[in-house]
Amino acid sequence: QPLSSSGPYRPRGLRRIVHPLGPLFRHLPLALRRHLLFLRHRGSWGNFRTPRGFGEKMQWRILNDHRPLLSWTADKLAQKEYVRRISASNPAVAALNVPETYWVGTDSSELRSLSPRLPQRWVFKPNHSCSRIRLFGGAASNIDWGDLSILSRLWCRADEESLVFGAWAYSQARIAVMAEERIGDGERPTELKVLCFAGKVHSIMAHEGIGSAQWQVAYYDAAFNRVTSGWQGELVPEAHDLQSLMSAPKRADLVRAAEALAAPFDFMRIDFFLHGETLWFNEFTTYSGGGLMQVGDALDLERGAQWQLPDLAAHDPRAAEWRALLEGPLRGTLQR
Repeated sequence: QPLSSSGPYRPRGLRRIVHPLGPLFRHLPLALRRHLLFLRHRGSWGNFRTPRGFGEKMQWRILNDHRPLLSWTADKLAQKEYVRRISASNPAVAALNVPETYWVGTDSSELRSLSPRLPQRWVFKPNHSCSRIRLFGGAASNIDWGDLSILSRLWCRADEESLVFGAWAYSQARIAVMAEERIGDGERPTELKVLCFAGKVHSIMAHEGIGSAQWQVAYYDAAFNRVTSGWQGELVPEAHDLQSLMSAPKRADLVRAAEALAAPFDFMRIDFFLHGETLWFNEFTTYSGGGLMQVGDALDLERGAQWQLPDLAAHDPRAAEWRALLEGPLRGTLQR
């Protein structure tokens, strides 16, 4: 059976009436929704008008920042196109591996007709959402096409990211599902989530056990030294060491690639996979954890101090370039 994730848990019964993913929450004003989410996850009522911490500044972004610069950043195909464009002039980005997109569409019956050309290992996921994925690693005859047909219908619609949580960039992404290259040969790769402020690497989160119930995280500074976050799922220092997992040249490659991709942004998290000594681009993460992760106050304030919020009224001469990233064709290599 394929490994899977179908999005956030949705409670049933009376709990769903007051739960954020229930029928009522989405009808509240967005600012109130974000305050209630912040209170639920962080245990305090945040200051979103003059924010100081990283979590508060993320709420400010969600509530206020609808610049063209962010418009394409939740669209996975647009992200790949941006990486392709940057790689033309930047050797660090050109050296990255980018997962091949095999197929894009809204009806998995077309993908079924192309399935003899699919590799054994591949990924099925939406272009416009997160936390939804099917990972395949067997013969084509084992694929449950009825399940994928249901998923295509369920996933080809706006979901909680834009309708409930107010993450604007998701509302701009093109609605589609895709079949994509799966990284690795059986072992789960390490996911490296690189936080960048003003185009400079600030810190790195290394996730192990992606897609399992036992996933854990280790935090590092820009020099790859372990940092204590205060999160309960954090690996103890002796259990994880990126300086042992990655050679010095590969660590330098990661920093150069992340900074090249994050250069236009006041804040952006650039996510990679590490499989052996090979670096793969994964995605841009505009709303890292929704600003709701329960890290220690000191780390939250330290990250917040690095984030200089943008002037939303400033003219952006590249606005048309950003919007054009959402105009590319929706097709994969098996559709050409």
